[in-house]
Amino acid sequence: MPILDNRIDINKKYPISSSFKMILLIAAIFGIVLRGCWIKNQKKSIHFSNAKVSGFSSANIDVEFDVTNKTNVEYEKAILIKVMSKNGLEIASKITKIYIHPLQKKKGYLVELTKIKSPIKSADEVGFVSVKLYNSSLFN
Repeated sequence: MPILDNRIDINKKYPISSSFKMILLIAAIFGIVLRGCWIKNQKKSIHFSNAKVSGFSSANIDVEFDVTNKTNVEYEKAILIKVMSKNGLEIASKITKIYIHPLQKKKGYLVELTKIKSPIKSADEVGFVSVKLYNSSLFN
């Protein structure tokens, strides 16, 4: 009586069909586009205003700013704070996380920048302060 071997051959390669590859490619592209639209919408719903230097010393700079959330969603977002000189050189910068409550009228924040690239001697040396959302993504 012959012996029947019904085991699966694990060394045999089963190719992935081209239609399945095409569906995966379209789904990946759709996901990247959808994420980009979502991030752009978040940038429109969170507004930063009144960014200014409230105090400074030789070791740190205090930056004060207001945040307004126009949506009904709570956010914990990373923000990038830059202090620039009048010459356009960066004095200090910091990436930090803040918690933003939903439908918030205006909330003031005070952030201390401790890593200073070039020290300032007077408040006249500060050109402007920028506060914006920070996205560490390749596709933005």
